[in-house]
Amino acid sequence: MTSRHTRAAIVAACRRMMQAGRLRPTMRACCACAGWSRSTGHRTFGPVAALHRAAIDDIATQHAILRRILGAERGALGLNAGRRMVKGAVLGRA
Repeated sequence: MTSRHTRAAIVAACRRMMQAGRLRPTMRACCACAGWSRSTGHRTFGPVAALHRAAIDDIATQHAILRRILGAERGALGLNAGRRMVKGAVLGRA
């Protein structure tokens, strides 16, 4: 597999975990789920926050996170406010 495929597999694993409720999955957990080592994840992304940023750049993941945070109230948010809330919840800042 190429590094592009490695990256995509690790990001997809991170997104699945986030959509299942783990807002900040570890690099080790994401890489294990994708079939790669933690060191491969760090070589590919650097810090785990870079992996998290890549994972939340997906509308389905953003919606899943907002559902977990807000429940039925998520419809009241505008798109930009929702994105800021997801970034704050996952990355610790807006």
